[in-house]
Amino acid sequence: MEVIKGIPVTTGIVIGKILKFSSAPLSQKTLLQKLSREFHDLDLGDIGRIKILRDSLYEKISGRENIETEVKNLKKAVREAKNQLGVSRRKLAKDISPKFAEIIDFQVLALKDTNIYRKAIDLIREYNISSYLALSIIFNERIELLRKSNNEKFKNRTYDLVDLYNRLVSGLKRDPGESQAPASGKRGDDLILAAASMYPTSLGEIDLKKVKAIVVERQNIQSHTSILIRSLKVPYLIKTEKPVRDIEDGSEAIIDCYKGVLIVRPDEKTLEKYKESPRPAARRYDKKHVKNRKTLQVFATVNTLEEAAEAARIGVDGIGLFRTELSFLNRDIGLKLKDQVLAYKKILEMFPKKTVIIRTLDLGGDKSSFLNLIYKDELPERKKKPLINKLYSRQMEALIAASASGNLIMAFPMISRPEDVISLRERISDIMGKNMDLPQACIPICAFIESPAAVYNLAAIADNCDHINVGTNDLFSLIYARSRQVSRPSGSEDYLQPPTIKVLGDIIERSHSKGRKVTICGGMTSSPKFLPILAGLGADSISVELKRYQPVRDLLYRTDTARCRILVERLQKARDKKEIIRELSLLSPGR
Repeated sequence: MEVIKGIPVTTGIVIGKILKFSSAPLSQKTLLQKLSREFHDLDLGDIGRIKILRDSLYEKISGRENIETEVKNLKKAVREAKNQLGVSRRKLAKDISPKFAEIIDFQVLALKDTNIYRKAIDLIREYNISSYLALSIIFNERIELLRKSNNEKFKNRTYDLVDLYNRLVSGLKRDPGESQAPASGKRGDDLILAAASMYPTSLGEIDLKKVKAIVVERQNIQSHTSILIRSLKVPYLIKTEKPVRDIEDGSEAIIDCYKGVLIVRPDEKTLEKYKESPRPAARRYDKKHVKNRKTLQVFATVNTLEEAAEAARIGVDGIGLFRTELSFLNRDIGLKLKDQVLAYKKILEMFPKKTVIIRTLDLGGDKSSFLNLIYKDELPERKKKPLINKLYSRQMEALIAASASGNLIMAFPMISRPEDVISLRERISDIMGKNMDLPQACIPICAFIESPAAVYNLAAIADNCDHINVGTNDLFSLIYARSRQVSRPSGSEDYLQPPTIKVLGDIIERSHSKGRKVTICGGMTSSPKFLPILAGLGADSISVELKRYQPVRDLLYRTDTARCRILVERLQKARDKKEIIRELSLLSPGR
């Protein structure tokens, strides 16, 4: 028996057989994977001087006839890619939703882009190089320019371009005898699909009706692929510790997305345990061991109604952040006012007498255009442009209408000035004034502090709101100028620096001086190294992704808050990260 840890995206347990899926075009690394990011501004005249290109087998082509053959090969690969994308689009429309199928349209448009298609042909003819080398150079240039963009919408498109490149290359250099047949899953057992990586078009090659769970070794939780898989409502695990290539195809397995594990070849005892009790019971705690409960509450961060229901089942202290945008993208919450009111009432009723912070739409990146895409058939052409502004007002009205059903705090993203909060209060008052049937009680407002400007304006912002929520991911990415560094922080622990402690301590202290409670959100709340710091700084609550809720609560319940305060006093005198880590090593849970 082998237990492989991963990160659960959706909850559930499935017992079945592993079905391995590969979307890789070649058995060996593609040239795109070998090229350095430094070549995004490649001088084509220097091709012969670059070692990775010089040592490859893709030497220059001699003879006009051979050059035109390469051009024909490229054109043929483009035609085949268009046909394959059409098949995948129709299958996604049938198996998932016509709305999601339109994600593939970006790749179709890229095939028509003269900066890709025509430039590749020009490179072949001008420099006498293979179509494979030409495509690799151009796609490397495009992908690295997108990655360096500050626009999240463009960054998210890199996955689509890599997918398209792989598709074109598979047409140009398919290994002899390599099977291109899609994963049909014609087996009697429930299937657990396992892949090293997946793209939206990959889902068009799979018989999704027979797939009961999905495991993807390398995947981003916010990617288009993850959004599509979430809509299937099957257990979904990402970022596995063991490479999928080392998992035997067809082996019996259990996927447990409550614990975040894939159990391969389970023994009889484990198998019987899961068959008898397929859903774990909520964990209970003896009050005498709960040292931290009175000072630091552990809230859950959820994205959908399904996650909210799971949070209620395991008995979370409250909801520190309900991100509503994903529920709209998944169509869990509809556009109509009555649908939204019912959804918000349902969430509030799940947590009687507990804090529930629901954040209005945060449509950064390409979520705004994606939302227009999903609901386009429900809107007249003239109304598509103002959809987002209209949806904000409707969402606020729905939240006001539902507020009587529980302890709602209405949160707003990216607040940077006191004027932002004042205008929102005026907007809420205006909505109430126009509809006297709505509850007229004052609804608490939460400001999300996610920018340096918000930190500077914190006192004035706190004067005009009722609760402070710190979004650590965006805040410290901006404070440390993450997007402009050559060596960028890769995770929350890279922000384990003296300025981080100073900024967080300052936010908490100034908020408390105004009588405002502070909730900390983001990746830092899941980091074992940051948890004692947040407890010692005096945060009122932290909000943790549901998949990390149980281990974080376990750790905090074994941590002595009084010792954490003493620790923070020492950390505030630290000069660098090494001193902070040395001090943290002296603190162990339960001591």
